[in-house]
Amino acid sequence: MPYNLIPHSYLKSFEEKLKAKLQFFKKTNLKINLSVIKNVNSYINQELEKFILPSLALEINIARLKNELNGKTAKDRYKNFFVKNYPVDEFIFSKYPKLKNLFEIFTNSTIKSFYDCFENIDADWKEIRKTFPDFKKAKSLCGVEIPINGDRHHQGKQTLILKFNNGFKLVYKPNPTNIDGLLNFINKNLGKSSIQNIKLLNKNHYHYRLFLKKDNIVTTSKKVKEFYLQAGKILCLSYILNATDLHMDNIIVNKGKIYILDNETFFHHFSFKNIPKTNDIFLTNLLSNIKNKQKMGEISGLQGGSKARLSLLTPFIENKESDKIKVRYKTFSKFIPHNRIYLKNKLIEPKDHIKEIIDGFEKIYDFLKENKKIMIDLIEKYINKSNSNLKARQIIRSTSIYEFFIQSLFQPKNLNNKNYHKYIEKQLKKGLGNNDKKVKKLVTYEVKEILKLNIPYFYTDIAKTHLYDSEGNCYKHFFKKSAIDNLKEKMKHLSEKDKKLQIKKIRESLATS
Repeated sequence: MPYNLIPHSYLKSFEEKLKAKLQFFKKTNLKINLSVIKNVNSYINQELEKFILPSLALEINIARLKNELNGKTAKDRYKNFFVKNYPVDEFIFSKYPKLKNLFEIFTNSTIKSFYDCFENIDADWKEIRKTFPDFKKAKSLCGVEIPINGDRHHQGKQTLILKFNNGFKLVYKPNPTNIDGLLNFINKNLGKSSIQNIKLLNKNHYHYRLFLKKDNIVTTSKKVKEFYLQAGKILCLSYILNATDLHMDNIIVNKGKIYILDNETFFHHFSFKNIPKTNDIFLTNLLSNIKNKQKMGEISGLQGGSKARLSLLTPFIENKESDKIKVRYKTFSKFIPHNRIYLKNKLIEPKDHIKEIIDGFEKIYDFLKENKKIMIDLIEKYINKSNSNLKARQIIRSTSIYEFFIQSLFQPKNLNNKNYHKYIEKQLKKGLGNNDKKVKKLVTYEVKEILKLNIPYFYTDIAKTHLYDSEGNCYKHFFKKSAIDNLKEKMKHLSEKDKKLQIKKIRESLATS
């Protein structure tokens, strides 16, 4: 990264603030090593560098074109810019006041997010030890990781991977989950589906789950066949339960079995996306849609991961330490795929196991086709038994759209544009193709979250037609039917004709991978 990009003085106040907060834990269950503070500081520093880069690069080039920099070489002149404008953050902030505000929004919300997590762990210490046996030997928190593909949501909350002194790892997610419990209940009662359950502890506003490491090498052809048979079963159940967002980031192979890392997008509504029906297996994102020009195959749950994924939103530098520095955004993601299986050291392609995938799909489909009432009965029984509302996330639009607008906030021309938020609002309204009061209210919330550097988050109670956002706003009767009613409709239409149509799509997709 550039020379003296973020002065230590800028981060010092935030480090002191975090240390002051962590003093609380000295007399509690949770002991926090100083390495955790370094992890937090390192993460904040890396993100702030990304934020300041576009403005910094522009100002260096402006100074070069005005012949304001001294030095014989491009590197000398680059360094001279920092000497002349020390401290560089204050110089950049004087040119782009909004950038300072964005820095403070990010750092304050991030520190609060980490602190809230630590506070929750401390309060739940005994429960965590009881739920996760390997946790019993843990005495202190010694590290925190932020997943490369993790999103920030309301108040900067995000998924954290917690490392303890005994090597145990726990995933902290700042949202509750009860869809997992339902899927586990369906699994046990059907006795046919193969959605593997990850051990978790669910709380009112967050949950913990066991960290699964990638373990995707098997040693026999039999294990490969079992893997793809399971893939077919998951594909069918995901299709029937209107799941989406099951892309490669959301799938992990552990000990030869497929695990879905986040089940929050089962019972999804597609009606607001101008998709008239839900009888399309491609909506799960487990398969590549051959007609999709966005090349979903690069990220689909079963086919993605064989090649490095192209990222258009991660900034990187051309002409490092030069007065001709440039910021580009087309690079390869550093995310390491964990959704594919290997036989010893050979990657096994799903197209070579179409038979097993279709066998697994048919096994679940045929059973539910002949027992249409059983799925609805199981869901209603679970709701009555658990006495809780089942919340399912609703993805109103692609996360990449939100990420694009968040990144665009840091472009110099937008930082000094007082009306840029209105431009974002206008574009988001276009995307929904509807201008009624509910959509206006929804877009207002989206813009508000984007300006706070968060990905907007929506959810629904699967038994109701209302939509909710992360601030608790209710969009009454946003959907014509509840998610359960959509499922009832889908169950009615399970047929030999539909099964053949979905199998045809599976064959076509896998044949092209």
